[in-house]
Amino acid sequence: MRASSDKVPFTHLLPGLRFALEKLKGAEKREFLARLAKGLGRGGQTVLARHLDVSRKTIRKGLYELESGIKCCDATGHRHRKGVEKRLPHLLDDIRSIIEQEGHSLQLTARDIRQRLISQKAYSEGELPTTQTIYNKARQLGYRFGP
Repeated sequence: MRASSDKVPFTHLLPGLRFALEKLKGAEKREFLARLAKGLGRGGQTVLARHLDVSRKTIRKGLYELESGIKCCDATGHRHRKGVEKRLPHLLDDIRSIIEQEGHSLQLTARDIRQRLISQKAYSEGELPTTQTIYNKARQLGYRFGP
């Protein structure tokens, strides 16, 4: 048993700290890192950044939040790509109508659907998504491409 004056090496704490960081997100994670950095004192940000693979900017943001009491807004909801439906709101209906026009007797490919969107529905080549995306959207609508 260690005496109370014995110190545990920082490296022995790393697995537990990494585990805690995996469970935390956003402001809570930054606050945790900021409190650790303050506890470590001078150079604490660098030590944490190096050993826990986090950005010093994140730690500084956490310190700012901790000292000011103001939580910074994360715009994580605005970072992902918008679906093609946002840009082309009628695309799914147009894909569905092309598939229904042909019926399931003729085996359409995603390339065929894309060409018909251009020729029948007046889409331009540049505004349409890739053939793979059209394939994915047709599958999403329940169409199965045959062998």
